Amino acid sequence: MHRLSILICLALTAEVGVDGLAGAAEPAVAVVEGRVILPAVAAVQPRAQRGREYRNRQKRGRRQRQVASKSRPFTSVVVSAHDRDGKASPPPAEPVTMGQLGLVFVPRVLPVTVGSTVHFVNYDKVYHNVFSLDVLPMNIGRWETGTAVPKLIDQAGAIELFCDIHPQMNGTILSLDTPYYARADSAGLFRLGDLPAGPYQIRAFHPDFAHESVAVELAPGQVLELELTLTP
Repeated sequence: MHRLSILICLALTAEVGVDGLAGAAEPAVAVVEGRVILPAVAAVQPRAQRGREYRNRQKRGRRQRQVASKSRPFTSVVVSAHDRDGKASPPPAEPVTMGQLGLVFVPRVLPVTVGSTVHFVNYDKVYHNVFSLDVLPMNIGRWETGTAVPKLIDQAGAIELFCDIHPQMNGTILSLDTPYYARADSAGLFRLGDLPAGPYQIRAFHPDFAHESVAVELAPGQVLELELTLTP
């Protein structure tokens, strides 16, 4: 009798387990993937004189940025998914680095989540400075080779960076209110995985072009293909 009861219990347990595994096999998260299309980059123009370039630094440095992005334009593309219900609250990320090397900011676009700490590091053999005029105004002074200066990024938005010693230098910290973001690869392809089902705003960012934004509704297990076209 006891043996029969044990066998019945084992059979019931196995049946429940199989059903549970079948239910667990269905993905509870979604994926958004696709590609970003950029407009043709403007032709290289003669370099402006230092004074005019420096006075125009608030105009997003469009000429210099287009020239800088001509060879590898997709490396500055960031695609992000923003919960339209406001449910996503990203934890502060580990400290990251924005370098200055060869008289350019490296990387040119640094995506982070709000609350992250960015370490500005001078890798050149000359003095550098970092300042910004909007979103998160800052001026962290001038420092020599090898010096690292930490800065808390507590505001969301595109924080444009400049160097007051080298006015041709510009970069961007893209501070995001979501943990779901990815860089495009060299062909403009991107993939955002592990997205909980729900409504999202999918945004594509590049510092030289107008941003693209698409509203989507993701179902569990869905793989959504998107093509995001940026305009001048």
